[in-house]
Amino acid sequence: QHRQVSTTRLLSSFCDCVFTIDSQLCLVDPSKSLASILLRSQTIPQGANVCSLLKHADDKKRFREFALISSQEEVEEQQSLPSSLMVDFADSIGGRVCTRVYLASMHTSDGIQHMVGV
Repeated sequence: QHRQVSTTRLLSSFCDCVFTIDSQLCLVDPSKSLASILLRSQTIPQGANVCSLLKHADDKKRFREFALISSQEEVEEQQSLPSSLMVDFADSIGGRVCTRVYLASMHTSDGIQHMVGV
């Protein structure tokens, strides 16, 4: 729990939005801040798959691989520092929102979760 709070604070210090996704890359909680970045009037709902919000198929594949590598490092080293990846999200009208995504993986009682900073 302490690590999760510390990671959230760290990511929040330099990211516009921080949220948690599960091992299936779905939002653990609804995200109003992600919706705001993507110029959407409605909150991104709990359970929404982050890859469905990305604009390009290549970005979806790279994000999946990024999360997988991050979770494997967590399993092997029991410590993972946030890493970054450049991806394009799609805004409310399908436009490109170029972002740098930071990811930190950790074990929780619900399995591996990823803290994501955008």
